[in-house]
Amino acid sequence: MSEVRVTIRPVSLPDGPRGTMARLRGRGRYALLESALTMPRQAEWSYIAGPSLATLHTDETATRLERDGRECASWSDPLEALASVTGTRTLHFDGERPPGMGFVGGWVGMLGYELLHTPSRAAGEPVLPRQWWMAVDQVLAFHHPSGRWWQSTVVGPEDGWPWSDASRSQAWDETLRHAREAAPPRRPWRAGARTLRTGRDALEDGVRRIRERIADGEVLQVNLTRREEASFEGD
Repeated sequence: MSEVRVTIRPVSLPDGPRGTMARLRGRGRYALLESALTMPRQAEWSYIAGPSLATLHTDETATRLERDGRECASWSDPLEALASVTGTRTLHFDGERPPGMGFVGGWVGMLGYELLHTPSRAAGEPVLPRQWWMAVDQVLAFHHPSGRWWQSTVVGPEDGWPWSDASRSQAWDETLRHAREAAPPRRPWRAGARTLRTGRDALEDGVRRIRERIADGEVLQVNLTRREEASFEGD
């Protein structure tokens, strides 16, 4: 069992979660976990996690752990990979942890629908990530009701997550410095032309086949959709 020390302290930042995230754009890998619709005693916190220490991702051949541009480990079983990098941690807190602040550091990412098996795909359907995670040892936590920020930093053994080293305190200080800089100018936005992966004839053929299967009692209900895509630039 690894021992991890978590330090929490209040900090002063000039903006809310979105404005702060805009200031950190291009400064490394950060993730914004935002509670866009806050309400009493629910969804009161938003978090900015990063910069990342490492990434864990699964493709069609293996699950890989990468840090500093190099592969540190790989697994054939994605669930075994998750178990290997999470494990059991004993947390020791320095500083008062505000009530409701549920995230102080760890892994941030996503699990894909295709993690354990590959379903049949329609023609031209894009390949989506199976899973992608990044390890973070710093979190900026924003409490919406009070408008206050807290900084959480995590230190643990060098042979396991979070792979702390002497340079991390400098990275944490740089995050706060960038978060306090002048807000960047908003970039004009532009959406490209919309395209459909499924044409009208293919869609109508799908509707016909679904109606036949419902009439035959094979299925009760089917949700049929078309994927619409467009490029987007700006803020």
